[in-house]
Amino acid sequence: MAEDMKIIDFISEYQSNYVWGLSQVSAFDWKKAIDMVQAADKIYVGGNGGSASISNHLCCDFYKGANLRPISLSSNLPLITAIANDIDYDQTISYQLEGLCTQEDLVILISSSGNSPNIVRAANAAHRIGTPVLGLCGFDGGALKELSDVALHVPIHNYGVVEDAHQSIMHIIAQYIANKGEFRVGK
Repeated sequence: MAEDMKIIDFISEYQSNYVWGLSQVSAFDWKKAIDMVQAADKIYVGGNGGSASISNHLCCDFYKGANLRPISLSSNLPLITAIANDIDYDQTISYQLEGLCTQEDLVILISSSGNSPNIVRAANAAHRIGTPVLGLCGFDGGALKELSDVALHVPIHNYGVVEDAHQSIMHIIAQYIANKGEFRVGK
């Protein structure tokens, strides 16, 4: 019985942190983020680890669900490993941006800590090109929060909760655009 309560308390605390973290993203930043996504010619997305998975999932949902043109910079494993081996891992995303990105595009970078060196370097590369950056970050926001034109910051210090919130942010933006601002519940 005590173990059952411990599990219930853990789940309740996790849920509370998740809801609170998402509630900290301002309505103004949500609107700016959605406007940036809708205005972009192409959307380039990157992250590491769990954030790379979110990047790839975002590309799927933005393309299929919202008819946008996203490109994951975290999915081409041969290119990523070639850049990491021949140049430097910290350039795995920035190197791709420098060859692909224009000022009419959007770069979405995802990092729970906001301090991953290759993500920070990618944000700086986007700025050199003149491409706006939408950052999804957690914890204290890190350098990514400061380098983003708009940062959807989930101020929680737990990777799982932050990644779940980033996944939800991606879904909210895709569904909002696909459904033209109408919330739809499917079966």
